[in-house]
Amino acid sequence: SIGSIPLKLVIVAVFCELAQQIHCDYRYIGLLMIFFFEYYREIPLLRDFTQLLCNIKFSSHIQNAGIFALIPIHLYNGKRGPSIKYFFYIIYPGHLMILYFIARWKGVY
Repeated sequence: SIGSIPLKLVIVAVFCELAQQIHCDYRYIGLLMIFFFEYYREIPLLRDFTQLLCNIKFSSHIQNAGIFALIPIHLYNGKRGPSIKYFFYIIYPGHLMILYFIARWKGVY
């Protein structure tokens, strides 16, 4: 733990201001989302509500779709699922190869 709640709030505020000044992706909202996600980790309804508010505040069409990610996060039971890492060793390069061939077919390359 970093320390007291007021100290945490000061640290978050400083980094939110820094994110605004250097024009980080998502600006201060992205940092607040991370902070609330961790701070309310044990209170799922409050965690999801703060994430929803941050998504609404950012109000980008792509970011608003991120609201739907809260559904599986909320339903997560804390147990590890089946290991399917080898599936992704095939799917990831496979889909890139498919996209490459589509681009070749369409004359992009």
